[in-house]
Amino acid sequence: MDLPAGRHHQAALSGDHPAQPGRDPYLIPELVLLFKAKHVRPKDQSDFDGTLPLLTGVQRETLTRLLRQVHPGHAWLTALRMDDSR
Repeated sequence: MDLPAGRHHQAALSGDHPAQPGRDPYLIPELVLLFKAKHVRPKDQSDFDGTLPLLTGVQRETLTRLLRQVHPGHAWLTALRMDDSR
């Protein structure tokens, strides 16, 4: 997933059809963390620390790639590398 051009996009809803009957749409964790990475507050760091162990390999790869693209050198990139080495 690459970031679309412009600031307005609908990448926050999961799945191909987030409004399927009987299923609640939810935010995509790696994109929420990307948004929070811009200005890391203590609660954002806590969210990252608590969410990282729950991310799938694909979600970690996506977050890593997007952080490199949008926030090169971000501290979370080091944490993502360390988590991948486990």
